[in-house]
Amino acid sequence: MTINTPKPVWDAILTGKPYPVRAGYLVGTNPVITRANAREVYKALSSLDFLAVSDFFLTPTAELADVFLPAGTWLEQNHVADNWKFHGYVLARQKAVEIGECWQDHKIFMELGKRMGQQWWDTVEDALDWLLEPSGLNWEEFKAKGYLHGEQTYFKYREKGFRTRTGKVELHSTMLERWGRDPLPKYTELAESPVGTPELAKKYPYILNSGLRNATFFHSANRQVKEGGVPKP
Repeated sequence: MTINTPKPVWDAILTGKPYPVRAGYLVGTNPVITRANAREVYKALSSLDFLAVSDFFLTPTAELADVFLPAGTWLEQNHVADNWKFHGYVLARQKAVEIGECWQDHKIFMELGKRMGQQWWDTVEDALDWLLEPSGLNWEEFKAKGYLHGEQTYFKYREKGFRTRTGKVELHSTMLERWGRDPLPKYTELAESPVGTPELAKKYPYILNSGLRNATFFHSANRQVKEGGVPKP
């Protein structure tokens, strides 16, 4: 698997270059609403021979899918949660409810892998047992304990230095210099701005600023909840 920006994906679907894209599987994302140029996104996804979407809600993107898979929320899955590990804790996220035919993402991927001829665990809990082996606990034991806390090391740079070529804090980047780039930080005008492209600014005078993110309403999440939009009808 790889990470890519959406625009090259739409281009590849619509043009067949650098190679044709005929199928797509979207997990917990709603690009028809959240990505730029909704018409292009809609056209690209509608052009696929097959599209599957896994999500909590039947979003506008999910409406385009040939197959919609209802996903389990964080309240409907067993999972080892590390939350980026900055604090040293690993938590046992335990399933509170199991609603309808919803599956957590891990199970969907496992079953998909099996049908593609790969070897996977029989259950998500079996996978969690394997993941927890270094701790000496299985999933049931970890659930009962609730969390694990590893040793934290402070001031790591005193022993290993920083992750630069010199091991020091670099205001003059030796890596950028090696790549033939300006090693010193400086302001660079945006590729499209009233200063950099004044003619474009005359045609399109408004600048979109999406502002600060709200975790509760990230992208299009929860925007469909009527009580949130009209709390006092």
